[in-house]
Amino acid sequence: MAIPAQIAPGVVIGDDFRVVELLREGGMGAVYVAEQLSTGAQRALKIMHRGLAADAKQRRRFEQEARAAAQIESDFVVHVVAAGVDAKTELPWLAMELLAGEDLAERLAREGTLPLDEVRALLAQLCDALGAAHRVGIVHRDLKPENIFLARSRRASEPFALKVLDFGIAKLVSEAQTAATSALGTPLWMAPEQTVPGEAITPSTDVWALGLLAFTLLTGARYWRSAHVADAALPALIREVAIDPLEEASARAARFGAGERIPPGFDRWFQRCVVRDRDARFRDADEAWRALEPILGAVAALPPARVPSGEPLAEPLVQPARSDELAQTMASDELPWNVPAPPKPAQHELPADPIRPSSPLYVAPKGAVTTTPTTPTRTGPSKVGVALIGVVLASAGGAGFAHFKRP
Repeated sequence: MAIPAQIAPGVVIGDDFRVVELLREGGMGAVYVAEQLSTGAQRALKIMHRGLAADAKQRRRFEQEARAAAQIESDFVVHVVAAGVDAKTELPWLAMELLAGEDLAERLAREGTLPLDEVRALLAQLCDALGAAHRVGIVHRDLKPENIFLARSRRASEPFALKVLDFGIAKLVSEAQTAATSALGTPLWMAPEQTVPGEAITPSTDVWALGLLAFTLLTGARYWRSAHVADAALPALIREVAIDPLEEASARAARFGAGERIPPGFDRWFQRCVVRDRDARFRDADEAWRALEPILGAVAALPPARVPSGEPLAEPLVQPARSDELAQTMASDELPWNVPAPPKPAQHELPADPIRPSSPLYVAPKGAVTTTPTTPTRTGPSKVGVALIGVVLASAGGAGFAHFKRP
């Protein structure tokens, strides 16, 4: 892989990091292997693209990555060594620990499903990282398998050391509550509020993605049915996320031949994560993990998934559309999300809240003020319209370049 012309091998960035080779390029810049001259250690050096560096907004977003990661006290967040703006090239840079291993997307593509002990360890470490971020008011906003790295562990007793990557698109909660939401995230994992300008982004936004990730780790399948349809059109996914009833995890897993891999109690937990009303979700990753830990701890093992890659569907939820047809679809009055919403159940028909603070699965943090959560409503559309298409298209390529590993 050729080194981009702007950064050649041997160039010293920040007076301390000599570029060795290119690792990966992404939407905001490139990651290089670099030698730290002051220590002799090899680092992952992220350098912003020159074109983006001229944009003050993008430059602030890049610089925020260093500040955000530095505030998170967790062993499971990639460690930032140093950051700055290079005096000679005028490019923002970020030096991090260089990891060896693979991301979760690669692991799942190779193995399909993971053993229960690895699922427990992975979710425990992931929630540790997210909980630490949430406690200092930082929301990741782009949780997905590609941003979860399984580094080689230095401890023989641990199969891997998880590292959450790419906090560069995180947004401080205080800022998110006063500024319009920007289009960040990846469609398969995005919470509905991320698609609506002006909606507040809170730790519960990450909880939505956490629920979807837990489902995938247990079953080896994506929760959304359209993710298993070859060449499915984008509106199919949008309709599932925004309008269609949200099926219980066990029922959805059964469609993919993995129903037996859903442990008892997981349905209730999943309903407190993947619910369109964010006030009905767990407040943050700490609360979600306190409820999930005993559910996973009560299971000795998971049976093998018969069809870990997902059930072949007879037909797409909507017919696949070419890119030129998609533009016409966006302008049509027959958009898939304009169908009437499923009728909302009468109040007396609503199911009881699956995990209330009085439940033994829930333990409020010391000193926290607890309130009774809103009962999750499993049907009805979120505030998503035509703007969602633009948001999803803008983010479909991924928001970061989070592979910090040697080839």
